[in-house]
Amino acid sequence: MMNMVRGATTNDGVSVSYRVFQSADPAVVILHGLAGSSTDFLPTAQALAGRRVVLIEQCGHGSRIRAPVEPSRQAVVDDVVHVIGAEGLGVVDLAGQSMGAHAVMLAAA
Repeated sequence: MMNMVRGATTNDGVSVSYRVFQSADPAVVILHGLAGSSTDFLPTAQALAGRRVVLIEQCGHGSRIRAPVEPSRQAVVDDVVHVIGAEGLGVVDLAGQSMGAHAVMLAAA
């Protein structure tokens, strides 16, 4: 499985960092929890070697700057939706840990 780091730009001009592990669809999009990073799920991505896996870096975590200064839950949801669109993904499975689980629940709604 190949690890590629890509970037997309949200509508408000804030860069979104994410990792894509290319493999078969359907893709699974995973969000980390508070004080975490997308790298927390590298072993999970490896375990899901038969699936395309997208690990999104939430605002203010890992390689992302904190912008907007106080990101709302809607801003996080917008990031998830934007990355799915930027990657040209159709139906995806969403998974998250802690704060990431809350974000993917809102994105699925």
